[in-house]
Amino acid sequence: MREGTGWREEVIGALTEMFYEVRRFVLDAGAEAADDTQGRFHILNVVEGEGITVRTAAGDRHELAYAETLTVPAAVGAYTLRAAAGGGPVRVVKALVR
Repeated sequence: MREGTGWREEVIGALTEMFYEVRRFVLDAGAEAADDTQGRFHILNVVEGEGITVRTAAGDRHELAYAETLTVPAAVGAYTLRAAAGGGPVRVVKALVR
């Protein structure tokens, strides 16, 4: 779907009859990816790796470890995902309403 240095976002579930979409971020250790809720909440779940730090444009920060889930409210807007510096790649599944 999109990519940057050390990361990519893939669509893994998007059927026209479903009102939601499932995507996956793959981040190299220490890589950072920018995202934006664009007025829709996001549900993030770390499915592989050491974990991530979610940082909002307002400066809020949340650590998310393997198997943990976080709901990012629609009002958050822009935020970043930063993979833990140690270990290998991190995979994060993201679900959102279209």
